[in-house]
Amino acid sequence: MKNLAVLFPGIGYTIEKPLLQRSMHIAQQLGYELLPVLYSGFPDRVRGDREKMRLSFELALAQARELLSGVDLTAYDSVLFIGKSIGTIVAANIAAERPGGDRVRFVLYTPLEETFSFPLGDAVAFTGSGDPWVGAENSRIPALCAERRIPCFVTPGGNHSLLTGDEEADRRELAAVMLRTELFLRGLLPRVTLLGDAAADTVLLQMVDEREEASLEEEFLQIRERTDGAAFLFAAVRVRDWDRELSPWAAPPVFGGEDFGGGAEETLSLLLEELLPALQRERAERFFYLGGYSLSGLFALWAACRAGRFTGIAAVSPSVWFPGFRAYISEHPPRAGRVYLSLGDREERTRNPVMATVGDAIRAIHASLIAEGVPCVLEWNEGNHFREPTLRTAKGFARLLNDRREQLERIAAHERLLREAEQVVRRDDVTAAELAAVRGAVDRLAAYYGRMEWWQDLYDDESGFLPGDLERGVLSEDGVYNLLERYGELLAEE
Repeated sequence: MKNLAVLFPGIGYTIEKPLLQRSMHIAQQLGYELLPVLYSGFPDRVRGDREKMRLSFELALAQARELLSGVDLTAYDSVLFIGKSIGTIVAANIAAERPGGDRVRFVLYTPLEETFSFPLGDAVAFTGSGDPWVGAENSRIPALCAERRIPCFVTPGGNHSLLTGDEEADRRELAAVMLRTELFLRGLLPRVTLLGDAAADTVLLQMVDEREEASLEEEFLQIRERTDGAAFLFAAVRVRDWDRELSPWAAPPVFGGEDFGGGAEETLSLLLEELLPALQRERAERFFYLGGYSLSGLFALWAACRAGRFTGIAAVSPSVWFPGFRAYISEHPPRAGRVYLSLGDREERTRNPVMATVGDAIRAIHASLIAEGVPCVLEWNEGNHFREPTLRTAKGFARLLNDRREQLERIAAHERLLREAEQVVRRDDVTAAELAAVRGAVDRLAAYYGRMEWWQDLYDDESGFLPGDLERGVLSEDGVYNLLERYGELLAEE
């Protein structure tokens, strides 16, 4: 593949500034040859002066034409034009007049209205609701994008550089802009809905269909409410063919319609090879939770059996009646930190003989996972399969996040106890009174060390499910063991 990315800066927004610098890095990492256009000779104080704007555009266009005069766009498999401000107009003009320009894809950072006077094919736009260059809140940019079916993302209060003056908010927004830029380059943007904090280390993933897309905002708010406002990114991926893309292997239909197509392997590859790398571009350390409802819940369970990338699985009313799945999961336990299962208490009361096995199947799966040492909870909800799917899914994700918070708090608490006790027992001149003072800490460490919780915390640490900067001396087997041994020796000497 031979790919070209041409960068068209703004008047004062050069390629060294964040939007262009970071998008340039993404394009390069995805295999694009980079060609930045460099301007010179602009007049001062251009904004609001139509004559200076015209002159600036003509200067930029002439210099871009000269640079690209020897470039054959048709020689590339993929051509990407990344523009900022006036650069978006130049980019659209160049594409309109060059052979092969109809194949160009556009990333438009803070485009101006004149950009939309040229043909724009596959494109994505980013603008700010406080951008003075386009009339701030009276901006026509979102409407112009809508007319051309171009995804347009608006930074609330963002100026012409998409900045708001709030450093933390700007950091999160830049992460979201860059993530959406990469999803666009990978061809995933139309399929992925992002909600929440794009800079958070926790990512909730869910495969959804068109019907579920309408309730994603509600689900996101329910999760946030049930986790006391925890910071997380919610990434929902739309599937086009539910029965084919989420079924782990081919199977005959159980309630009419077409056969199950067995396309889950392809869907999992999309997650592992395209979406997760894009999510980790902005933050290398991410913890992924995969969940879903019905067949999407089955896919989440199956995916955890196939790949050890998921810190938690929320399988909500999962289709574990699926032919052969019960045997499969018993032979291939999920490689996840924890698993949440739920089912409606009336789901197994159905006349369909295959689907009626769902209750026995989920009980057996729950028991087998517990036997395998996989932390797993099975929660029963009132009603049949179609009752409150959004709420049930939110409950599943929230339970995983709350368990995660409790785990990190538990480790931190025992880490403090370990430091407290070590400060005493490592000394040669320790007194009986000092030993007695840390007796409670030692007893609590001993109890923790002997419980399944410690083994689970150790497993999660060794699996990469815990933050890299976490103080984790208490998860060292020798550390706690040696402390207990030394404490016992000191007591014996008294």
